[in-house]
Amino acid sequence: MGWDEYADIVGLEWQSILNATDCAEETIHKFLEDHPCLVPGHDAFRGANWINGEPGPIREALFTKPRIGSGRSGYYIPDFMWLPTDSQTQWVVLIEIESPAKPWFTQSGQQTAKYTQARGQIEDWKAHFQDPRNKSEFIRKHVGAFRPLEFVWCLIYGRRQDAMRSSRGSARRAAGVTGDVIAMSFDRLRPLESARNSICVKGEEGNFVAVSIPPTVRINADLAKMWGSVLRKDEAVLRSPHFSADRRAFLVERFRWWDEQVRAGTAGFSLEYE
Repeated sequence: MGWDEYADIVGLEWQSILNATDCAEETIHKFLEDHPCLVPGHDAFRGANWINGEPGPIREALFTKPRIGSGRSGYYIPDFMWLPTDSQTQWVVLIEIESPAKPWFTQSGQQTAKYTQARGQIEDWKAHFQDPRNKSEFIRKHVGAFRPLEFVWCLIYGRRQDAMRSSRGSARRAAGVTGDVIAMSFDRLRPLESARNSICVKGEEGNFVAVSIPPTVRINADLAKMWGSVLRKDEAVLRSPHFSADRRAFLVERFRWWDEQVRAGTAGFSLEYE
């Protein structure tokens, strides 16, 4: 599917979900899993400096509900994680989402307890990574090669009309960058074309499993190598309602073929997409 067509479809479906009276956080999470291009941070919010184009996330993947930490330090489970890598830095984008129905401010313009609680979760993540041992563990489990880590903390919460309801300047500013946390409403989310090839994966029994593969995906040898160890890609293709029957059949066959090439070590560098 062409990008413009896909972006229009996703944009309309997204607005329909947000405006539903019974919109639940679980529904939002599932939709974002299905459409990784809506989740901000693929480009580390434009902070990454990639010489030859956009920064590429590890595995060109959005991680859903990644487990951060260990039995020693305790576990934290953000809703989503991107790991963009540029020529100098390993970016770690950790994202918490809350219900679009949750209010930002009380009538007096103060932050609500629900918003404070959501911010508190991110403060816990930040405290976790203050320990160098936890950083080293994260690099070993999620990154592999060492580059200096740069963290981006993001909270997606509520609706814009609620955030802007207060006339107090401090309340308006709180719905933006507060400290080193990027806070935004769900209305800010838009399809990002640089993430057109990004899949969504989850950890399962020590492996990465494909959750979704967008219909805009175009495979080459580099992506095939990134996804060689991601299991059940064919099932993710078959679940998507946005592929044509021919494209669905082609991708299922090609993922299997590419996986065989990766295992055999014959998947060479390529700039050609299919």
